[in-house]
Amino acid sequence: TPLSFSHAVAESIRKKGAAKSPPAPAAKAEVATAVDTPDAAGGGFPNSVKVGRYAVVEVGALLAEGVVVGEHAVIRAGARIGEGTTVGPFCLVEACVQIGSGCHLKSHVVVGCHQSHRGAQQAGQVTIGNHTTLEEYVNVQAPRRVNSGPGTTTIGRDCYVMSHALVSHNCVLGPGVELGPGVTLAGHV
Repeated sequence: TPLSFSHAVAESIRKKGAAKSPPAPAAKAEVATAVDTPDAAGGGFPNSVKVGRYAVVEVGALLAEGVVVGEHAVIRAGARIGEGTTVGPFCLVEACVQIGSGCHLKSHVVVGCHQSHRGAQQAGQVTIGNHTTLEEYVNVQAPRRVNSGPGTTTIGRDCYVMSHALVSHNCVLGPGVELGPGVTLAGHV
């Protein structure tokens, strides 16, 4: 009986004795690992950082002591992540993002993505304060240009943002704010 494509590939690998993991997909930017990146004095991140399988941490991302990056997460060059923060699996942290210490980003969180509005000009930084938790599928958008200058999207310290919430461009949440599941904040709130 004919084998399906995946069975045929698996059988071929087994016969060749090369039962290794498939290679990670090529990334556009250079990728760093905890093994080959200099410590904080030379840029990069310290050896106490744990990077999950198939995660991508671009060279130029700054990760402090004790940061944990989950499997398949992507941290872009320019992002800064504070001490003891956990970035869950399948998260995306863009270059314009600064995350404080002791934060928890659960799975599939996207921070610093750009809106798809026509003519939207992205400019500024996303800042997340210390000890803030973003639950599954939270989306925090990058700021838009305001009066010809950069904008900010800010989530204060000790905040708790529940699953599927959207914090749109140029929003500012003060310390201790809690957002319920599925809450959507439009831009400039």
